Amino acid sequence: MAATTRRAEPAPARSAAAGDVRLALALVAAHLRGRRGPGGGSNGDGRGGGRASLALAVAGMAAGVMMLTSVLGIMNGLQLGYIEDLVEIGSFHLRIDRGGRTVSPGVLAEIGRHPSVRSVTPLADLVTMVGRAASPARQVMTLRAVPADIAVREPSFVEQLGLKAAPLPRGAVTLGVAAAVGLGVAAGDTVAVNLIDAAAGGRAVARTARLIVAGTFESGFADFDRHWALTSLETAEQMTGGALPLEYGVKLSDRFRDRPARATVEAILGGEHPGGDYRVRSWREFNQAFYGALRTEKLLMSTLIGLVFVVVGFNVFHAMRRRIQERRQEIGVLRALGATPAMLRLAYSVEATAGGAAGVVLGLAAGLAIADNLAPLLRLTESVTTALLDAARPFSAEASAAQARLPFRPPSMFRLAAIPNRVLLHEAVLTCAVAIGAGLIAALAAGRWLRDVTPERIMREARE
Repeated sequence: MAATTRRAEPAPARSAAAGDVRLALALVAAHLRGRRGPGGGSNGDGRGGGRASLALAVAGMAAGVMMLTSVLGIMNGLQLGYIEDLVEIGSFHLRIDRGGRTVSPGVLAEIGRHPSVRSVTPLADLVTMVGRAASPARQVMTLRAVPADIAVREPSFVEQLGLKAAPLPRGAVTLGVAAAVGLGVAAGDTVAVNLIDAAAGGRAVARTARLIVAGTFESGFADFDRHWALTSLETAEQMTGGALPLEYGVKLSDRFRDRPARATVEAILGGEHPGGDYRVRSWREFNQAFYGALRTEKLLMSTLIGLVFVVVGFNVFHAMRRRIQERRQEIGVLRALGATPAMLRLAYSVEATAGGAAGVVLGLAAGLAIADNLAPLLRLTESVTTALLDAARPFSAEASAAQARLPFRPPSMFRLAAIPNRVLLHEAVLTCAVAIGAGLIAALAAGRWLRDVTPERIMREARE
C-alpha cells in the first residue's frame, strides 16, 4: 500500500502544473481581448499604452528579423558564390601533390572508387606571361592545364566556366573574358606564352610557345576571368618539354566532409608510397585570408544588425512593465483568488512569446521577399530618385534656362542584373530563436514586478 501511495503522489503535482498552464493561457486570452472602456483604453481606465507599446515591440522584432534575414541571404549568395568559384575551379576540394611526380593509375582508381569522392583530375598550374604575338606587351597569367576531356571527367568544372562540352584542342588556349579584352584578342588570334621552368639539372630555362585562342570563358569571379587561361595537358607538356609540375584535384560529394576524406586519401597513398613523399591539402588551406575576411565580414554585419534585438528586448521589457502597471487591480484580484507570481509571470511570458512568434513570421516572410526581389527594388529606387531629381532640377538656383529643359540622367547606380540570395536553414532558425528569446527574457525580467502586486497593497492604494 505504501508503494501504491508513493506512485500516486506525482499526480497532484502534474494536475497543479496543468492548472497553472491553463490559467496562464486564460490570462493571455483575456489580455489579448483587452476589454475597451469609454476612454478608449483597456478595462475602461483609459490606459491602452501597454498594448500599443507591445505592438511596437513586435513590429521592431519583425523589422529586425526582416533586416537580418535579407542581409544574411544576400551576403550568403555573394560569399558562397565566390567560395564555390574558388573551390570548383581553383583549388578543388582536395589537392594531391608529389612534387611533380605522377601517381599510379591503380591508386587513382582506388581513390576514385571511394563513396565520398566524385572525381579525380590531373592538372598543372603554370605561371606565364601572355600577350599578342606581334606586341611586346605581356600580362601575367596562370595557365591551368587539364585533360582534354575535362568535360567528361569533371562536368561541373566546365559548367562553372561556361564552356562547351567539347574536348580542348591541342595547341590552343582558352582565355578569361577579361583577359581577352585586356589583350585585345579574340577566337582565332595567336598569342605568345612565355614561361620559365626548371629543366634537367635544375637550370632555369625560358620557353616560348605560340598558341591559338580557342575561345573565352566567364567564371563569374573577376580574378579568374582576368588572370587565368586554360589549355590541355598535352599542350602544356609540349611547352615544358615534359617537365610538367603535375598535381591531382579531387572533388568530393560533400566538400564540408573534407577531413575524413583527406584521411582516407592519405591512407590510400600511404599504402603505395610508404615514404610519405606526397602532400594532401584541403580547400580550407587555399585562400585562407580570403575565407577569413568573408567570415569576419559576415560576423560583424550579423552583430551590428543583431543589436536591433537588444533594442527590441528593452521595448518588450518596458511594454510588459507598463501592462503590469495598467492591470495592477486585476492582478491583485487574481492574487487574492490564489494565483501565484509564477502563474502570472508564465502568462506574460506566453503573451510575449506569442507576440514574438508573430513578429518573427512577418519579418521572415518580408526578409525573404526583399532578398528575392532586391534587384527590382533597387531599380525602382533608382527610377524614383531620378524622377525626383528631374522634378527638382528647375528649382535649383544654379540651373540655367537651358539646363532646366534637360532631364537629369545620372549614371546607373546599380549594375547588377541579378543579386544572388541564399538563406541557410540553420541561420534562419538561429535568427528566429534569438528574436523570440530576446522577447522572452525581457518578459521574464519584467515579471519580477509581479511580486510587488499584492492584494494588501492594492487595497491600501485604493483607500489612499
